Amino acid sequence: MAAIARNAAVVWPPALAVGALGAWICFDAGPALNWGIWTAAASLGIVWTVRRSQGRVGLPLAVLLAAACALAACAAITADANFFPIILLGVTVMLALSMALAEGVPVESIGAVSLVLTPVVGFFRTIRETARRVGELASLPRAGRGVPPALRGAVLALPVVCGLALLLSAADPVLARLRDDVFALGKDVLFVPRIIFFLMLTVLTLGAYGIALRRSPEAQTQDAATRLTVGDTERFVVLVSVSGLFALFLGLQVSYLFGNVPAVAGSGVTYAEYARRGFGELTVAATVATMLVVWLDQHAERGEGEARARFAALALIFLVQLLLDSAYRRVSLYESAYGYTAARLYARVYMIGVSLALVALGIEIWAHVDVRRLVRRVSLLGVASVVALSCWNHEAWIAGRNIDRFASTGRLDESYLVNGLSANAVPAIVRALPSLPQPTARRVSALLVERYSKRRALGGFRWYEWNLRAQQARRALAASGLALRR
Repeated sequence: MAAIARNAAVVWPPALAVGALGAWICFDAGPALNWGIWTAAASLGIVWTVRRSQGRVGLPLAVLLAAACALAACAAITADANFFPIILLGVTVMLALSMALAEGVPVESIGAVSLVLTPVVGFFRTIRETARRVGELASLPRAGRGVPPALRGAVLALPVVCGLALLLSAADPVLARLRDDVFALGKDVLFVPRIIFFLMLTVLTLGAYGIALRRSPEAQTQDAATRLTVGDTERFVVLVSVSGLFALFLGLQVSYLFGNVPAVAGSGVTYAEYARRGFGELTVAATVATMLVVWLDQHAERGEGEARARFAALALIFLVQLLLDSAYRRVSLYESAYGYTAARLYARVYMIGVSLALVALGIEIWAHVDVRRLVRRVSLLGVASVVALSCWNHEAWIAGRNIDRFASTGRLDESYLVNGLSANAVPAIVRALPSLPQPTARRVSALLVERYSKRRALGGFRWYEWNLRAQQARRALAASGLALRR
């Protein structure tokens, strides 16, 4: 653990300093001298890390960092805006290559492919490395036995709960007001975006410096021997904290969880806001919570509190199911108010799939979670969903529901009915034409002719281009007297 502390002292201070500098001089500022200053600071951080891990900076790395600084300084020289994207791209590539050289990649192996792939691969590697460094830092208090496990669990839970609370605030008016009140405490309207920008820069620089430090023999030994683990108490605290947040969210909307909040006078929430702003945030929160349960189980230390932690995980899964039920209800209300679309149906199918995946996860929780087995089961669910949607003519069902809804509401999106749905829906639309008012039937017929009278609009005519639903659409159009050209 002493090695972890020493390595943390090497990579964290420069990463935080470079992130803070970028948030200060680069955020909300145009390209100018600031680019050169920040690039120089980031380069000095790489030099610092390499010197601590290897004792010296190689000539290729020094030349590359110098070139990056020189290119970034050009932003303070030229006023041609067309140069700025080129400067940004060049500096990004050279800093990514510098990270690779610092890690020990031979300069002879860098070619044209490296120029393209290294920045992309390096981006994801820095994020992964940052997560590892954060985990190592979180393990220090427990290793030193100086901080109670419950407090360490609270520290781990705080960023998770804050992130999920910010996410859920977009799906509930009460939480949204609390969020706005907190943000209003900052005098600078750009305070929150600036903090996000700072965190992004810090994540990238910390990951880059951590990768550069891997060249150190001490760091390599530590990497092979150290695996981040989470104790039973810390795991329990994190799960209970997230469960408490979800329970609070569900409690705030208990009066309309399975009701109709947009219909409540004075709620200030429309159908569109209730469904659109709710579904995305709730499903993302459910996904994050599911991944959290799996991650904590994979990094858990099995001890006396194992049963308690598993019970907390199952309780969280139950609350996530309630969140999905709420999201499902929101989409249903939105469909009732605005009609049926393929995207809304896919959203409902997705929620059902996630719900079944949570059941599979709950079964896994009783024993050590086998991630590969869980992935296989979830993948099979995904395949089964696609097969079911393909065999069931869901677009014909959507067309039929919208046409039935037209009889009671008098509203029909004719353009979506014909152009928004595929040929799968054509037989159902043609069958419903006689039941529609004459003006509406004529408009729908005209749209059908406009779309499907074009050659190959329904695919090819050779035997190996045969398609069941396309053939059904041809027959339906021909029977209705709508001309098709071959």
